[in-house]
Amino acid sequence: MHKKHICSNSKYKGVWVIRSAILITTLIYYLITWRITDIKMNMIQTKAKQCRLYKNPIARHGDFADPFILKYNGRYYLYCTNPGVMCWSSTDLVEWKYEGTVADIGEFRGMVPFAPEVVYWNGSFYMYTSPSGLGHYILKSDSPVGPFKLQTKNIGYSIDGSVFIDDDGKWYFYHASDFGIKAHIMKDPLTIGNEILTEAFMDGWTEGPGVIKRNGKYYMTYTGNHYLSAGYRVNYAVSEKSSVSGFVPYNKNPLLINTEGEGVGLGHSMSFRGPDLDTWYITYHNLNSDASRDLNIDRLAWNGDKMIILGPTVSQQPAPDMPDFYDYFESGKSDEQWIEKSGKWCAGKGFMEIYEAGRDRSMIITKFSSKENYTAEFNMKASGSPASGSGKFGAVISYRDDRNYGMILLNPDNKSVETRFVINGIAGETEVSELPQEYDFSRLHCIRIEKAGTEVKVFVDGMHKQTRIAEGLSGGSIGFVSYGAKAAFGYTAVSDKVNGEGIFNAYKPVPGSIEAVHFNRGGENAGYYSKSESTGNLFRNDEFFTEPCIEGGYNTAFRAKGEWLAYNINVEETADYNIDMRVSDVEPDTQVRIWIDDVVISESENLDTGYFQEWRTVSLKGLELPEGLYTLRIELVNGGFRFYKMDFYKASKELPAFKESFDSGLGNWAYVTGLGQEFICKNGMLQLGPYGKIAAGEDGWSDYSVEVDIKADSAINSGVIFRVTNPAEGGEGWDCMLGTNFYQGYFAGLTTKGVVLAKQNYNREELASAELRYDPGRLYHLKVEVKGDNIKVYIDDMDKAIINYTDKDPFTHGKAGIRTEGAIAFFGNFKVEANK
Repeated sequence: MHKKHICSNSKYKGVWVIRSAILITTLIYYLITWRITDIKMNMIQTKAKQCRLYKNPIARHGDFADPFILKYNGRYYLYCTNPGVMCWSSTDLVEWKYEGTVADIGEFRGMVPFAPEVVYWNGSFYMYTSPSGLGHYILKSDSPVGPFKLQTKNIGYSIDGSVFIDDDGKWYFYHASDFGIKAHIMKDPLTIGNEILTEAFMDGWTEGPGVIKRNGKYYMTYTGNHYLSAGYRVNYAVSEKSSVSGFVPYNKNPLLINTEGEGVGLGHSMSFRGPDLDTWYITYHNLNSDASRDLNIDRLAWNGDKMIILGPTVSQQPAPDMPDFYDYFESGKSDEQWIEKSGKWCAGKGFMEIYEAGRDRSMIITKFSSKENYTAEFNMKASGSPASGSGKFGAVISYRDDRNYGMILLNPDNKSVETRFVINGIAGETEVSELPQEYDFSRLHCIRIEKAGTEVKVFVDGMHKQTRIAEGLSGGSIGFVSYGAKAAFGYTAVSDKVNGEGIFNAYKPVPGSIEAVHFNRGGENAGYYSKSESTGNLFRNDEFFTEPCIEGGYNTAFRAKGEWLAYNINVEETADYNIDMRVSDVEPDTQVRIWIDDVVISESENLDTGYFQEWRTVSLKGLELPEGLYTLRIELVNGGFRFYKMDFYKASKELPAFKESFDSGLGNWAYVTGLGQEFICKNGMLQLGPYGKIAAGEDGWSDYSVEVDIKADSAINSGVIFRVTNPAEGGEGWDCMLGTNFYQGYFAGLTTKGVVLAKQNYNREELASAELRYDPGRLYHLKVEVKGDNIKVYIDDMDKAIINYTDKDPFTHGKAGIRTEGAIAFFGNFKVEANK
């Protein structure tokens, strides 16, 4: 099978004709309807047409399970579970070119290589795969597109092998198991040591590990429990200790999940930086009805140490940003882009090289000049023996003139990287860091620079080698330099983004979650307006207040009337939406105004929670948002508050209302499942169990009551579920016992010990309980009222709640239904209605 591309965006023709038609249509519509929301929608659609878009799944037809993406010399290479170890390449993550099958699979012919992952090191590419899940093989190639040749026999270690290389050059291997992700210290790329059990565990089979390092901490994503379950999902854990131990799961996992509608069974992910050099992305697969899997890519965001996915998405999204400057050197050196400072340079076939050395050094720089803060990437290798001197070569950064610049040099003689900064004609101290002794400098190596303020971080082949303070070093040109060395320089790029800034201006998907600190870039009157002094700003370089938050990461604060924050959003479809705002320190009579671009869509929303110093959730309901790309602005009208995040979800078109007498089956229920059992409806009662759950209604249901008659002839652990989202079952997607906790929402029910209220997030957390004598065979009437963050549970006596509980961090919306765990129960007279 040979595919030229697995995705190709449409190319628009007649651009000016289209723009003129859109403008005329907009004006006519305005004159006819005079509806602001419709006018804004048309404008938004125009904005979307000016933006390159992509849509998940990016690649279909089932060849894209367990995706892994390698970046090498400015190109991305995609490998997935498929019979031939097929490979695709891309420069932008949207259009992918088919490169063919890349592995010599003769030794395991007839098997499917599971989850191939490829690591580049010192001129070689190493592939780790477990054919048909029967243990791992390691293959090697001198090209990312193969051919990969076998280097080992079957070395075992289950499936889903993944490699991480730490800053000191040490290697680590991870794989799946029934007891959680296991890790191994590697002696070399072909030798795996003893196992270490990590704390990354999903209460059963756990697979698909991937480790990255960011700001000195290790982040592991992992997946469970079975790829055929719609509840297949991604969790993450963080370790400050090491890459093999000390992992603490995020307290609000899962990170990535969707079980209903489009794009279900999401998992086996890995994380990587995008083309703009700064923004992180996550790739994962979804499950199709025929059990095949397709390719998806979404943006990752960071709030301090907190990882967030801007997704999962199934609607059109803006394509990944490209760098502000980049060059692949495929068609020669452009005098419009490069300036020779010394020596003679030529370019072609993917590299820039010196063909006539300068007297003391050879240097070439870009005409492009970066801003003060930036990220840059350089790929380079020695192309011959040193002609004279030390034979060093490397990158030039922040070049303003011959008296102001920086250099990052590779020194093959002592296997090191050196940094030098010249400020106002004065050369500072040179700092030297060791590189692995096995380094072959005739092979391609990558230097990455992250400059934020006076801080300059230096990475070599992904390893963080230096952090330097360079007072007076500004933005400027980038380029290459050589001191007596013949060298070739490959893909080179620079982006005016650093430390995750790329996510600030990204269009965040709605429905979805937005961190308060991810407001737009551009400073005063672009991303924000502030009237109060900015103190304690530790998260970003703007003047709007941010501070560490007990909830994780950072929060902002509105402290003066008229202040505002702006966020780019991408609304999936025109609809009414509810916004859950996470706030604290809310002053009395606090009100906000909501804008879309320059149009007010909500004049005055009250945020008063009644709790001044606690973090609570306030819901703004029924805001009409049109489909497309635009800027949402939140303005403080009165009072003040601290602001952490906001979650958008579609509001229900109708008030919650549902009745079921169980006389005619379960055809009206939104979610029905069971352990291969027949649901028995008889005499107005439903028999369910020993495991199972069913749910009715919509995800947009928020405040309502749910009630049911319930009894059991023996033991009982049964009741109602409410505010239910993402329900699923375990095993291969039908096992109710393994999936008894597979949903997000609440459970209130009877047990043999009394009444219990629990929070369910693919696990079970008991929130409250009350004593009640349980009599087998007796019919009980159970009712729950949920409003905002308050939950009341009633048994028989509808005037007195047996449990009255306030969840300070609640699930705010979802379906309602019934559930039983380990007991056969009978249910009757099920009813849901909106709160009065």
